[in-house]
Amino acid sequence: MTIHIPSYGIKQYNFQVVLIDMQGSIFESCDSLFSTEKYIGKSLKELCYFFEGELDSILDSNATKITFEKIVLEKKWLPGFYDFIFSKQEFNGQEFVLWEIFDHTIIYQEYAFLQQLQNEIAIHEQHKKKNLGSAKENLEFFQSGYSSIEENNFGGSIIKRIESKFKNTEGIISKPFNSICLDRLKSCVDTLTKEIEYFVRQMRNSITEYVDIKSSITCALDCSAITFAPNIPAKVLIDEDLVKKLLQILSYKYPLLPSSSPKNVDVSYNQGLSNKNSITITLKEDANDTLKSVCTFIRLSVLKCLVNMLEGDLNLALQENGSIFLTKIDIPLK
Repeated sequence: MTIHIPSYGIKQYNFQVVLIDMQGSIFESCDSLFSTEKYIGKSLKELCYFFEGELDSILDSNATKITFEKIVLEKKWLPGFYDFIFSKQEFNGQEFVLWEIFDHTIIYQEYAFLQQLQNEIAIHEQHKKKNLGSAKENLEFFQSGYSSIEENNFGGSIIKRIESKFKNTEGIISKPFNSICLDRLKSCVDTLTKEIEYFVRQMRNSITEYVDIKSSITCALDCSAITFAPNIPAKVLIDEDLVKKLLQILSYKYPLLPSSSPKNVDVSYNQGLSNKNSITITLKEDANDTLKSVCTFIRLSVLKCLVNMLEGDLNLALQENGSIFLTKIDIPLK
């Protein structure tokens, strides 16, 4: 029996399927993420501690699918963040458990970074409320001033972290960010955390179909003008829900942000070798407004990871002596 990797819209080297017999031993694997050669015929409980606690429940379960998200095994052969899906399957009259491994290390690293920001913001807000409460109780005016100092210090630490994280972003970040509005940052982080959760789960149920790409892009993007290249086909084969989600994140306006300058978009169609065609979407914004916000770079870092999950890419650039900020997304077509 030879295992063939099903098409989920993700890169094959980010996905592996393993057949497990009903005794809990590895029967066969495509080995695209790690080699199972020395574990064939052996119990999964010898593979890692995760199965010591979960294998019996998985084998005995009557559920159609069992999903574990954001699993960290801390093993050299599988060192990142993974989603596992287990389902009962029948092959050649024999029952197996199909173990699907999704390597989402890069996007879950972004997710962990966002969660860390959420935690620090929450701690800071609690500390701020405590200081303000103390000031009211003791009628000590200087206490509220202390809170302002603390807020500036916290904002400064966040700025340094973001600058360090994105310092190699194509030379785009050349000056420190403006001071951070914690309400805006919280809105940004909370929104992106939910978007990552949605996107990763949607990937597992990806459905491609022929859609009117011009209409999809127009509906998803919040911009003042869209220019479509004349060679764009009337319909292309994509997962419309995933592409729309990418474009919504690209043009998202977070609550509490001031109105931004007009955004223009160019859309082109690229014909590659072996029918590997793609759509390129280039968003043009005023650099002076866009590059002042820490939220811009947090959002674009997450967006780049999500685009990569579709085997696409995201690149940044400046034009017209640095006055125009470009975000270019390449999305492959099926």
